[in-house]
Amino acid sequence: MDTLRLVTYFVIGIFILAVGIYLSLKIIKTSVKEKSNTWKLDISNSVVLIAHHTHCLLMEVITYCVPDLYIYTGEWFCYSSKVVTNYFHLYLTQMPLITGIMKYVIILHWQKVLHIGDEKVKTVFFVVNLFQPAFQFILWLLIEPNFFYESDSLARIDRCLGDPKNNWGPDDLPTNRTQNKLHVICSNLLNRPLDDYFEYIVQYGRSVVCWTQCIFLYFSFWNILDVLVYLRIFIFMRK
Repeated sequence: MDTLRLVTYFVIGIFILAVGIYLSLKIIKTSVKEKSNTWKLDISNSVVLIAHHTHCLLMEVITYCVPDLYIYTGEWFCYSSKVVTNYFHLYLTQMPLITGIMKYVIILHWQKVLHIGDEKVKTVFFVVNLFQPAFQFILWLLIEPNFFYESDSLARIDRCLGDPKNNWGPDDLPTNRTQNKLHVICSNLLNRPLDDYFEYIVQYGRSVVCWTQCIFLYFSFWNILDVLVYLRIFIFMRK
C-alpha cells in the first residue's frame, strides 16, 4: 500500500474512531446517570468498544509501516494482539445475547429476581459477560492446544508475523489470511492417526465439544439465539 493511501485510511480511521469514542462516552455518561437495567453492561460494552477499535486501528497502521514486526518485538507481541482481538470480539458479539438473557430472567422470573435482589442479578450477568470470553478461550485450548496458532487470523496479525504460514488463495494469488476456521479445526480433530481406543474416545469428546461450541458461536454471531430469546419474551408479554 502506498504512503498516500495509508495516510488517507489512517485519517479516516481516526475520524471514525473519534466519533465512536464520543458516542460511547455519551452512553457511559447517560448510563451512570439513569442506571437502567443494563447500565453496567452498557458501560462495559462502551469501554471495550473503544479499546477494541483503538487497538485494531493502531495494529493496522503499525503492521503496514513496520513489516515483519515480530523481528523487533518477538512473536509473543503478535499473538498477544491476536488474543486481545479475539477477547474483545467475543465480548462484543456475545453482549447482546447476555443482555437478552438478563431481560428474559428479569421479566419472566421477576418474583425470583425480587427475592434474590435486582442489583445482585444485574451484577451476576455483568460478571458473566466479563469472563465468558476467557471461558471460551479455555475450551478452545482444551480442544486444540495450538488454537491461537492454527486458527483463522486477521491480515494485520499475519503481517505482524511475516505471514509464516504462506497460504495461497484459490486463484494462485498470495494472501495474508490463514485458512483454518473453527469448523475446519473441528473437522480435523478426527482425521489424526489414533493409537488406541482410549485416545479415540478422548479425541471424539473433544470433537463433540468443538462442534457444539462452533454451532453456538455461529448461531450467536448471526443473532439467531438473540431472536429466540426476545421471541420468548414477546410471547410472554402478550399473554
